[in-house]
Amino acid sequence: MTRRPVFGPVFSPVFKPSFRLACRLLLAIAVIQTPGALVPCLSTQAAAQQLRIESHVYREGRQQPVASSLTLIDNGFVYDFSLDPLQPETELEVAIYDYHRRAVSLLDCQRQVRLNLEQYEILKMVEEQRLQLAQKPELEFLVAPPFEEKTDIANATVELSHPQISYKAVCEKPKDMTALPTYYDALDQLTRLAASDPGRLPPFPRLAFNQTLRKYNLMPIEIEMKLASEGLLQQDLQLRSRHTTIWQLSTGDRQRIEQAKKKYMNYEVVTLGKYRQLKQDKTETANSAGKSLQGGKK
Repeated sequence: MTRRPVFGPVFSPVFKPSFRLACRLLLAIAVIQTPGALVPCLSTQAAAQQLRIESHVYREGRQQPVASSLTLIDNGFVYDFSLDPLQPETELEVAIYDYHRRAVSLLDCQRQVRLNLEQYEILKMVEEQRLQLAQKPELEFLVAPPFEEKTDIANATVELSHPQISYKAVCEKPKDMTALPTYYDALDQLTRLAASDPGRLPPFPRLAFNQTLRKYNLMPIEIEMKLASEGLLQQDLQLRSRHTTIWQLSTGDRQRIEQAKKKYMNYEVVTLGKYRQLKQDKTETANSAGKSLQGGKK
């Protein structure tokens, strides 16, 4: 399956992320929490929020997408569906984010298992990865890249440039500003999930890009990302993503949300190591964070 938004406690000394995982750098991803009794009381303003974002990632010179996702925001929650780009009705993974608790659940639709992550667990993994990378001078650009920013507010364009990694985006101003806190927060939290998956690109460059979007209250329509190989990939990588935003949900969207709730309740809860299909000994010795992520429905 295509692994994620959206960049692991276990960080390989020779960091070689796969092409499919690099695609998740570009997808505007987000998530929900369990329905029913655990759903907090929402304000009238939050309850009115509806947002649909359809995203596709393309490799340079290709017309067919290599990754696709659908993000739905409803009643203060965000549901993100990683889809098969060739069969968009096939869900590969569902990410579920609770804006109020800052908690994340991941559903593997093929293996029918669920991983629950609290905010402190995600932040701990991110910090441990940052410390590991800081010890490798050749990977410094992945920790705190000194981007050169070029922003054109009138034309809603943003560019972050660095010799080894860069982002360039055409954006739009949102129609509903009340949806932005949930959108930006979910985008950041799911970007941080990269630190839970060895082989994914670290979250720090994308978090810097997210912060620029937040600073100017922008939502991307198209993003171009360039990554120099520098020993990370077999060749330089250039990806382009397109994001279509609609400010209401369809009947089909709501049906997809209901199915995600059922999957959440029915899937077996597993540890981080089992969800990521890591070898147990490596998971336990490389990062103590994995030990605290035990199963149990919440």
